[in-house]
Amino acid sequence: MQFVYQKDKRPDGADQNWLSVGGRTSYAFTEQFKLVGELGHDQVDATDGTRKLTKFTIAPTWSPSGPGFWARPEFRLYYTYATWNRAAQQAANQMAAGSALSDSGAFDTARHGYNFGVQVEHWW
Repeated sequence: MQFVYQKDKRPDGADQNWLSVGGRTSYAFTEQFKLVGELGHDQVDATDGTRKLTKFTIAPTWSPSGPGFWARPEFRLYYTYATWNRAAQQAANQMAAGSALSDSGAFDTARHGYNFGVQVEHWW
């Protein structure tokens, strides 16, 4: 579980508050196979509106070191679905045109989308 709160006070008066909450869980089916899930929400209260982003990820995982939550390496296939509001899209248009959330990014004018892929996590 994670919780982050940040308060930005700016000289120009464009103050904002950022809140991020999320968590990850896993369930081991066998000694080396588990299913990992993650849910997260970010919210930025800014002068131009409240920006919101929520995401959900599911990941079948092969963990050759065992079923423990912290066991690494892990090899995951993942699917993530995210949704965001108009204020988040407008902020992305201004600050990061072409990014996934912007209306010129991969999801065009939609305010939701998904991606999938492969991920490797290893610690040393």
